[in-house]
Order: sequence, then structure tokens, then C-alpha cells
Amino acid sequence: MKTLLLATNKGMQKHVGEEFDDIHEVPAIITLDEMQGQANLIRNKIRYLASLDIKDNLDPIINVTVETTPFFDVILVSLSDMMKKEEKIEIILPERYNKNR
Repeated sequence: MKTLLLATNKGMQKHVGEEFDDIHEVPAIITLDEMQGQANLIRNKIRYLASLDIKDNLDPIINVTVETTPFFDVILVSLSDMMKKEEKIEIILPERYNKNR
């Protein structure tokens, strides 16, 4: 299992000293036009981390720590569902994302 920190600059400050396999800083506010670009960047980070698990003969499981604004909620839930179905990559999101699924 690999770990990814997805956070705004302010959110990153909450995790100083913690270790993650990868980190992606996102803007606090994004426009609708920027959502697809951010989704693609996040998807590529997840794919890269999954490839490391696969290389080590492990099931691709990515544990994502999220410290973002609500703009990213839809992106993360959509990516989690889509990547599990289409690419067999398990994405573990914080518990708050599972309440409405």
C-alpha cells in the first residue's frame, strides 16, 4: 500500500514531519475549467503509486490523506469509483467520503 497526501498549502502544514510516498499540493479554490486538469494530475499520481505496488507484486492500494477544500470532494469520489472499476486500483479515502456512498 502506498500513501498520498493531497492538500492545500495550509493543509500541508498540518502534516509536517509525516512521511508519504507522494505529495500533491492543490489550490484552495479552483474553477470548473481547472477541475479536469486537477483530476488528471491526481489520477496520474495515483497510477504512478499503483505501478509501484504492482512492481512489488502487491495489490494496488493507495491510501489518500486529504486536507483540501470541498471543491475536491467530487473529484476524489469520482476517481475512486472509476479507478476501482476500470483499473482495479483501490483508493482509500478518509471516512467522511464513505458516508454518502
